[in-house]
Amino acid sequence: DAQSVGIFAVTVLGCAVIGFMSLLAKPVYERCLRRGKPFEFFISHHKASAGNLARLLKIHLVEHKRVRRKVFVDSDDLRNLNALFSQIQSEVDTLVVLCSAEILQRPWCIGEMTVAFVNEVRTVRVTLPSFVPLDDAWIGALEDID
Repeated sequence: DAQSVGIFAVTVLGCAVIGFMSLLAKPVYERCLRRGKPFEFFISHHKASAGNLARLLKIHLVEHKRVRRKVFVDSDDLRNLNALFSQIQSEVDTLVVLCSAEILQRPWCIGEMTVAFVNEVRTVRVTLPSFVPLDDAWIGALEDID
């Protein structure tokens, strides 16, 4: 009967609209809201060469009106070293890497960057004047390590 076909058509159309809205909702949530993670920023740094800058950056971020959640710096927020990488994976929106000359010599810093990359955590690089990017010679030297 015509009434049943009409009800069926409205139901199918309603499901299609809800499905389409669901597809739109996820990117909007990811971009605008993202309130589920406790840390808005995680500052990765080499303590000796960029520890003071990390502290200063945290102070400025915490005071900024658009930053609404916590900022992670290991000296303040690290409770369990074994859980550090899982925190980056599941509790951090943006990894901020303070690229000093020593950042690529620290296994923990490389691990933080790797976990962020593998888990598609947004990453921002702050390049300091002392930073030297990787080159073929540096990468070749890794092959010589036993």
